[in-house]
Amino acid sequence: MRKLNMSKLATLPTANDMLDKKYGEEGTKSRAQFDAESKAWYDSQILGSYRITMPKPLHDSLAAFVKEKGVSISTFISELVNREMKSAY
Repeated sequence: MRKLNMSKLATLPTANDMLDKKYGEEGTKSRAQFDAESKAWYDSQILGSYRITMPKPLHDSLAAFVKEKGVSISTFISELVNREMKSAY
């Protein structure tokens, strides 16, 4: 097994460092725009995968439900998962 040099690892940039450099610090307009675009892309990927596995009427009603509630599909799904995890344990 290899030994990692922790002092070298500490000098590597984090994902947030790279996002700060490319899109601006958190709280800036450019970073907020990037966050919104990335969330929209992620939601489209989730909806696309559900479109493949979910019957069309159910998919359409899920899409309409989250649109009516004003939440993203990823937020809705993560809340469902969190609720299930809390009730399971």
